[in-house]
Amino acid sequence: MKPAFIYREPKLLSQVNLIAYKENYTNTKEQKQIFYNHSMSKRLVALSTLVILLTGALVAQDKLPHTPIDTRLKVIDVIDGDTFITANGARIRLYAANSPELTNCYGPESKKYLSSLILNKKVTLLEPRGDAYGRVMALVYVGDKLVNLDLIKNGYTRYVGQVSSQSKLLQEANTYARQNKLGIYSSQCLQVTNPKNPKCNIKGNINDAKKTYFLPACWDYNNVALELDQGDQWFCTEAKAISAGFSPSAHCPK
Repeated sequence: MKPAFIYREPKLLSQVNLIAYKENYTNTKEQKQIFYNHSMSKRLVALSTLVILLTGALVAQDKLPHTPIDTRLKVIDVIDGDTFITANGARIRLYAANSPELTNCYGPESKKYLSSLILNKKVTLLEPRGDAYGRVMALVYVGDKLVNLDLIKNGYTRYVGQVSSQSKLLQEANTYARQNKLGIYSSQCLQVTNPKNPKCNIKGNINDAKKTYFLPACWDYNNVALELDQGDQWFCTEAKAISAGFSPSAHCPK
């Protein structure tokens, strides 16, 4: 989820000098790239400063990987199943976790469960880091409970493989949820056939942002499982699939 949180970079150049800098030194494609890289470097420095200010300390993760940082900030709002807002307006995301969008399968349930764990409570962050959208990603604790682990193990979110000191535990929790068909891995969200309307049997699959639909006549149709929590969906007609932005699989008969 992209945040509404907006980052303002420090003015290292005056506005007039910045305009002159752009005009004089960004005439070629190569020079524009140099200016872009310079600007991005300043943004990354500023984002790193934000993380430090929010957590109250700079953690040398290679030396102190298990040291928690008490933000002493109360959670005042939960956006969805992996993102929340603290009392100072900071947007925090559960590290290594990806919950369904609210419009997808198990999205509302994921948000409700996260709310029950952290809303109106103080949280502790471990191994905080910034992302490209200005959020702080972290292992989040309420007391001694690792919230990321709780949601993953109970099938409210999926582990996405990002490395941390708790990677092994998070991966094992994800395997547990999948093997026990919990939450997003239950038949409510993970489907090979359409239990609600068997006649609507066209599979719309999203893989790496590519939208593809599969007809029953496609040779690999039975091997395609829809992850409804990830935005996959069933269609009754090809026209509906196409209007939703899906293209026919190359494995389907012409």
